[in-house]
Amino acid sequence: MTGATGFVLNHDNEGINCLDEPVAVSAVDGASVLVPSYVNEITLQTATGSGNWSLLLGSGIFADAVADDGRATYFFSAADNGSATFNLSYPEGDPLVDVDVFQSDDITVRDNEAEGLLRFAPSGFTLTQNLLPNPPPTPINDPLVTQTAGADFPMHISAYGVTDDDPQCGVIEAYSGSRDIKFSMNHVNPVTSPRVATVNGIAVVTNPAAATSQPVAFVAGQAAVSVAYKDVGEINLRVEDDVSFPTTMAGGTNNFVVKPASLAVTLVEGAGGEINFAPDLMTEERFVPAGDSFVVEVSSLDTDGD
Repeated sequence: MTGATGFVLNHDNEGINCLDEPVAVSAVDGASVLVPSYVNEITLQTATGSGNWSLLLGSGIFADAVADDGRATYFFSAADNGSATFNLSYPEGDPLVDVDVFQSDDITVRDNEAEGLLRFAPSGFTLTQNLLPNPPPTPINDPLVTQTAGADFPMHISAYGVTDDDPQCGVIEAYSGSRDIKFSMNHVNPVTSPRVATVNGIAVVTNPAAATSQPVAFVAGQAAVSVAYKDVGEINLRVEDDVSFPTTMAGGTNNFVVKPASLAVTLVEGAGGEINFAPDLMTEERFVPAGDSFVVEVSSLDTDGD
């Protein structure tokens, strides 16, 4: 049973050569709506023909038959509800990687390429919900969880990878002191919004090329910043340091949801604009007769009541 016409891939667009990169795959229909009943085999591959895959989240059958050929297969289980997550290990090769996924018995059922390229580098940033232990776990699996509109939440940033002075993969403890970090964000669903997130009270931009730096204090390679978003929807965040090393260090969060702080009924009126008199007794003036339509307006509010 399939029911899917394609797949949506999700990754943070920034990979570190010595760290597994999570890649989520969701089976969708023609309207890009998740197909939870999807049960079929898919093929994962890198366009560079390099890399090893492993299964991170999923109940189906996974196989990576040939080492470092960038190719693997996975047979979705009904328990997956149409989504599974894989780790890509990419220690070397062309730094720009296009990840593809398609249905093994029908290559026309494939991803839409909307996720963009994965850029691998020797070092970068991991962005996690909690402070990353040092030494860190393998794999690192601490994504940002659902947040509340208008509420501050912490995002932990760790400099990670290898450097010329330290070839041991892990947290780069020498990355300390005040660092100039650029922040940006992406609206995933809906794809546009008049609002942007703030980091330590400073508004970020949606175009990484237009981001300006702000100082962030790192201690032994790690820092925490305060993030807030006064809207609802699915978003992600990106960080970048293009001055500390010869190559740019970057990293991104998973896609995460920001939900309303509360819902409020702000209007009740008849279909023709009749006022709701809210009578206490049956003999008082009525609102609308039973069976007639009336209008209820509900507003989603953030923690400030906006």
